[in-house]
Formats: sequence, C-alpha cells, structure tokens
Amino acid sequence: MANWLAVGTQLSKKSPEEMRMLGPDWRKVPEWKNQKGYPNPHWGPFREIWHLTCEAGESALILLMVDDATLTAEQQASFKNLIHGFDYTHNASCGLVYHLAAYWKARRHGLLRSGEAK
Repeated sequence: MANWLAVGTQLSKKSPEEMRMLGPDWRKVPEWKNQKGYPNPHWGPFREIWHLTCEAGESALILLMVDDATLTAEQQASFKNLIHGFDYTHNASCGLVYHLAAYWKARRHGLLRSGEAK
C-alpha cells in the first residue's frame, strides 16, 4: 500500500500538460537501450508518465486480485481518487488498461458502484 500512496503522490505533482504528453514515434527513436539483448526505446520524459500510470493501476489491481477483496478506508479513498481524478481522455500510457481492470475488479467486489459520487 505504501507504494500505491507514493505513486499517487508522484502523479499528483505532475502538471496536466505533463500527463497529456504523447509518447515519441517508435519508428524514429533517437536512442535505444540494450536491456539484456532486447532493444528498448529510450522514451525520455514520457517514460516517467508511462511508468507512473502503469504502476498506479498495477498497485491498485494487486489489492483486488484475491477472492473477497477488501480495502481499508484509506485504500478505498486513494482508489476512488485515482479512478475519479485521472484524466483518461488525455493520457497516452498503455497503463490505463490496469486502471480499467482495477475498476472492474472493484465493481465486482462491491467496492465501487456505478454513478457513485466522486
């Protein structure tokens, strides 16, 4: 949970402009990193946005992957803040898939209801 809160804090420090940043064109990557024989594009500043978006969703999803998942009041408030406070229409990270999965897991466990007040 501490990791989830830390990621949320880092996300809250990002400006709307940073969060709307698009990733560079993968066909024209100026620098490639060799990660154990696997060429990986160096995305520059977009990499942090991509990573934080993924990590926020993954961290939330982990807590919801068990049968009969429950969240403490603090976890539930943090989760609702993530889901309701994230600008999904202006983010280019594939990490949004984890947010979507966490949302539906929370709905399945009755921890979040459709139309619930933000």
